[in-house]
Amino acid sequence: MMHPPDFDIRNRLLVAPLPVMPQILFKVIEHLQADDQGMRELAALVGTDPGLTARMLAVANSPAYGRGGRESDLEQALATLGTSMILQLAIGASVVRTLGRFPHAGSLDLRRFWQQSLSAAVIARELARRMGYRQPEQAYLAGLLHNVGRLALLASAPQEYAANFGARDDEALCAAEQGSMQITHAEAGAWLIARWDLDSALADAVLYHHEPSASLRASHTLVRMVRLAHLLACHDLACVPASELDDALALCACTMAHVDELRQAGAQQVGLLATHLGIALDGVADLSERPAAAVPFADASQRRLGAEGCGLTLVSAAGTQAAPAPPRGGAFDCVPLIEAVQRQFVADGCALGALDPGLWIAGEAAPMRQVLVELVMHARVAQPHGARIVLGASGQVRRDGRLYVALTVSDNGPCLAPDAIASLFSAVRSSTSAPQQGPDLSHVHALVRQMGGMISCRSGRAGTSFELLLPAAGGASSMAAPGARLMD
Repeated sequence: MMHPPDFDIRNRLLVAPLPVMPQILFKVIEHLQADDQGMRELAALVGTDPGLTARMLAVANSPAYGRGGRESDLEQALATLGTSMILQLAIGASVVRTLGRFPHAGSLDLRRFWQQSLSAAVIARELARRMGYRQPEQAYLAGLLHNVGRLALLASAPQEYAANFGARDDEALCAAEQGSMQITHAEAGAWLIARWDLDSALADAVLYHHEPSASLRASHTLVRMVRLAHLLACHDLACVPASELDDALALCACTMAHVDELRQAGAQQVGLLATHLGIALDGVADLSERPAAAVPFADASQRRLGAEGCGLTLVSAAGTQAAPAPPRGGAFDCVPLIEAVQRQFVADGCALGALDPGLWIAGEAAPMRQVLVELVMHARVAQPHGARIVLGASGQVRRDGRLYVALTVSDNGPCLAPDAIASLFSAVRSSTSAPQQGPDLSHVHALVRQMGGMISCRSGRAGTSFELLLPAAGGASSMAAPGARLMD
């Protein structure tokens, strides 16, 4: 039984008046990437947005550029700034404008939020330059947006989330979010970026910025850079396990010798960047961060209703059955997890297929949730309009003397080319500027393997289907729960 819709955070996200990213940003980026466009055409484009025009003129006439007068010619101002600063200002001004329009954003002290977001953006861009990544502006944008999910949760559930908006941005915060709202700010941010139709690699970077670095070795370069930028910008490194910091540095070909250099680069540029973007950071160093608190998402009666609902099973042709007892050891029932992911993407055409009851998977639920979210996002990117995505759990499969739970994520999108299928789970190591065709599924493959499972893909005229086999709780000795189908 699902939670009542009025108390489902995903339903609130769907109906909340969340802002959209201004189109002028994408037009400026497209213009600067074109070979046949000059400053005159760029000035005409920027001139259509009064806010961006004012920002460009103000910075070009600032002491930072040695300009004592008041240059009013936009084309000359853009020439003074140069391509890199134009991109930086266009991205920064667009993000500031967008995030400032979130409901309740104006009633909170956002100095810490902006200080950490700007620091992550500057560090991510510096990492991009060091690593030869061809889109440093994408790394900059990813750093700015990596915590946008916190604003989305605040807009959707202000009473429940206000207490944790200013909490320390660490794994305890994610645990509190998951416990009270069944979604983390990383997941909410990735969902929002997908809704904005931004690059899928950027959505991945936001989704995984709290993941253990060791699990990201096969991930897209942008994911790895944002993970390290987040640690350096948002954490007291004395509280970060040495092994985690070492792993994050290794992801970006860095060592401890680079830490101070990267953090100093961020600190030196953030103040000036904040001034250029009109963000007040005065006194931010005096702000303290408190640990996250476990805030219940619903009142006692609603929590009781949800707990009672979790004890019910589906009704089969044989009649009502008692819920199977959970196996001992680390295991989770995959059906509630699948239902939660489906609710998260219901507006994107995500539906439930066959769900056999009592299918317990060995291990932790969090990696499985990430796998399902990633596969749904892959399907959404492949067919953004008119997509139908179906999640299913079809029973247990016996393979080489072991029992596995069979899950499927299928869509009605176009058939994948053979070479695309062949490289689907390969690690993306290049820093090419070519747009990504979908999320980097090498991380999905790595997560499934870490869980002791298998993943395969088949694609044809009817669409594409990902088939997952995850170890059933109990392994070789596991028995199918009543109502679950066993397939050889």
